[in-house]
Amino acid sequence: MSVVTGIGVFLFFALIQPYQLRSQEMYQMFLFTSDYFRSVVCLPGGLADYAGRFLTQFMLYPWIGALIVCLLFTSVQQLTFTHIVRRDMLAYTVSFVPAVLLTVSFCNMDTLLSVFVAAVTGLAAAICIRFSKRLAVFEIAASVVLYFLSGSLGVVFFIGACHAHHRRVLPTLCGLAAILASVIVSRYIFNFQFVRLLCGIHYSRYHDTVPLLPWLAAASAVALPLFMKNDRTAGPAWSTAAVLVVSVGLFAGMFANRNAEWEEIFRYSTLAGESQWNKILRSALRRNPSTEISLSCLNLALAETGQLGNCMFQFRQNGQNGLFYPYRREHISPIPASVVYWNLGFMNTCQRFTFAAEEVIPDYQKSSWCHRRLAEVFLVKGQYDVARKYLEPLKYTLFYRSWAVETEKLLDNPEQIDSHTVYGEKRRCDLKEHRSLYSSQDMYTPLYQYCQENPENMVLRQYLLGLCLLNADMDRFVGFLQPELFREMPVSYQEAYILYWSRDHDSAYGIPSFVSERTVNNFMSFTTAAMSMSEASLQQRYSHTYWYYFINYDDRQN
Repeated sequence: MSVVTGIGVFLFFALIQPYQLRSQEMYQMFLFTSDYFRSVVCLPGGLADYAGRFLTQFMLYPWIGALIVCLLFTSVQQLTFTHIVRRDMLAYTVSFVPAVLLTVSFCNMDTLLSVFVAAVTGLAAAICIRFSKRLAVFEIAASVVLYFLSGSLGVVFFIGACHAHHRRVLPTLCGLAAILASVIVSRYIFNFQFVRLLCGIHYSRYHDTVPLLPWLAAASAVALPLFMKNDRTAGPAWSTAAVLVVSVGLFAGMFANRNAEWEEIFRYSTLAGESQWNKILRSALRRNPSTEISLSCLNLALAETGQLGNCMFQFRQNGQNGLFYPYRREHISPIPASVVYWNLGFMNTCQRFTFAAEEVIPDYQKSSWCHRRLAEVFLVKGQYDVARKYLEPLKYTLFYRSWAVETEKLLDNPEQIDSHTVYGEKRRCDLKEHRSLYSSQDMYTPLYQYCQENPENMVLRQYLLGLCLLNADMDRFVGFLQPELFREMPVSYQEAYILYWSRDHDSAYGIPSFVSERTVNNFMSFTTAAMSMSEASLQQRYSHTYWYYFINYDDRQN
């Protein structure tokens, strides 16, 4: 049962929720320095937080992260079972309950890995003092030490495991009193509220939130061994029912507590950050993006592969936010938004979004991903001293160290940057005379300036024309369209041009040759269908055309 459930947990995080594991790594920067160690472990529960952050850095590779969660799940279950006096299948099945609750809780992206570490620490410590004769003394001392090592959650697991063996009230009450005393003393040492010190500082990314499921797991570790009396025997029916309940509860709980929308956002954001354009397109073909953030990454992939003009309206567009997602004061959306600006060459705006994303991380950590992107931005802009400042801490990380060392060599030899395959291209397409910040609501001017300075950059031109189409701005679209730049005019541009042509002409006679006869015939059919077909039939037949987007433009804005 342990093997099967462990494999199930591994497969869930490796296949169903891999990019939320990546997000855990994206919002922290684990440093192998003594200063970083002291700054983390000096707070109550700091050692569990430090160990959790150490393990989280390996989630840069989701299959390793899934393996870590699987091993922690199995460890909590096995340690829980060692503290249950009774030995039968029902008792073994019940030992899964705390591990199941912790795993379901971790499916929420705001729950940190320290909840597992605290549970393992508390359960393991209970084994060490199990055979002590002075239980009250050792339990009080261990509770105080554990509070500062793993926080109050670890102490509750510890006290519950100890009580399952000796079943004496006095040592248990002494342990609980030790927690309360430690919290009261900590209130005068650390600048935290009493409730946060009591419920734990490092279990959730949001410090004003107390995650419920980890505390239910701790309560179950206390209560369940008390019901597993050694003098009772469960029949096969009870054991089978318990196995089914625990197994179904585990996988149903994981699927119920996962956020499919955030998983999609992190998938598109990660793939866009790694320039995995074909993977983005394959993902969108399997299932259309459901958020504007994901849609902005998809449109970037279409532009980078030269397909934005042909395939843009095969996916549901919701306005210009699908090209340039506006700034929101939170830590998630600015990162994929900054990826778009980075690929287009808007260095200042990319810098602004990336810096803002790092500064509003709820638990005040720094981000290795953001530090790397900021170092790249300042390198491209020629601000080498600032770039070096962001590279320095990355040299003390595990997975970013080699990149930081190699990139620092470019700072010592700036002439190599111009010939670099990535940074040289970004430097060449950066605006030479108009470096400033732009609002995502008014991107016509900077895009037009970019196209004037980089006429060969077709990604920028696709964005300029796509912005006109999404805003239903036909006059600007025709003004910006330069047919001589296209070997074959993309379908969406043909559809938009004939729509513009129809405003002043009753027929297609005299329309430029880049509008194909097939597009003209399709437009005639669409105009007839728009007057005779129902909305559902029209959508089914023409939802992939710009014409359908245009006639529903006002509804989309509302």
